[in-house]
Amino acid sequence: MKYALIQAERGSLPLQRACRVLHVSVSGYYAWQQRRQPAKAKDVDERLVAHIRRCLLTAGGRMAARG
Repeated sequence: MKYALIQAERGSLPLQRACRVLHVSVSGYYAWQQRRQPAKAKDVDERLVAHIRRCLLTAGGRMAARG
């Protein structure tokens, strides 16, 4: 799910920053891109990304980094 969010936000957030905020590796993201996802997983990812976007809009578009 984290990788799907990163992919959805690629145009507005640098890859390294998105990976750092979500506590995943850049190499893990690229490996995820190479794997084929089942249709059901892809549908769930798309719905969760939409939900996260709504939450970010509610929070004023801010995504706090931990660490």
